[in-house]
Amino acid sequence: GLCRTDLYVARGELAASPGVILGHDAPRIVRALSRPAAARSLRFRAPVGIAPRVPSGPCAGCQQAGCDATPSPDRCLTPHQLGIDLDGVFAEFVALPACCLYPIDAEVSPLRAAYLEPVAAAMGALTAGLTAQDVGVVAGRGRIAELTARVLEYAGLPRPRIVPTEAFDAAVPRGTLDFVIDAGLPTDGALAAMTGALRKGGTLILKSRAAQARSFMPADWVAREITVAARSYGSFQDAARAIADERLALEDLFGAARPLSAFEHVFDDA
Repeated sequence: GLCRTDLYVARGELAASPGVILGHDAPRIVRALSRPAAARSLRFRAPVGIAPRVPSGPCAGCQQAGCDATPSPDRCLTPHQLGIDLDGVFAEFVALPACCLYPIDAEVSPLRAAYLEPVAAAMGALTAGLTAQDVGVVAGRGRIAELTARVLEYAGLPRPRIVPTEAFDAAVPRGTLDFVIDAGLPTDGALAAMTGALRKGGTLILKSRAAQARSFMPADWVAREITVAARSYGSFQDAARAIADERLALEDLFGAARPLSAFEHVFDDA
């Protein structure tokens, strides 16, 4: 799958290794296994999904987690990103540590399997302490905003309303929300409006990976005593189970499937 991150790299809006091969949203087939990988329930010629953060090696985060021998992508403070720092899944073959691979049910279609990473990213909001009594919105538009709302509903929370970031100030009264989930690369003005919509003690969940700097007024955050929760991913294991569950509707979010040889047209249309 082609992601916004791929577009940022291709346009030179996000720093990347020179000549890096793009891509991080795709299932792959295991073609070779080391012994530790086999011990992790990975099977030769079986489909796997990919967590695109590759541990850079033992770091302070890994040491604190007690995983010096087996670096963890969830704990690593300086992970390498597929398609940014390392060649991504648009390459013919990709060599990855077992900790970045998650078995995918063989009956799951390749298109659903390609949504492992986006679903795991949307599930990051579930780690911010939201409850069924909380009232909130997803700020953004398009597939990522819709996927985020669906993932919350799939997890048993009320489906939040989706509000385009550019219309946020006019659409949401100030001081009325328990949470706002950022899924739309907010401008400085939209970020201020999202903050203003929160009740005292509310939660601003930052999800988008804007390639440009953003500014905010610390006084606004302090006055409302808000919690700012930056979330990258939820559980990839939970995401793998979710994409195998037809109760999570995904098919209408898929773009047209085209061969890799048509990449120029895909980028032109993105």
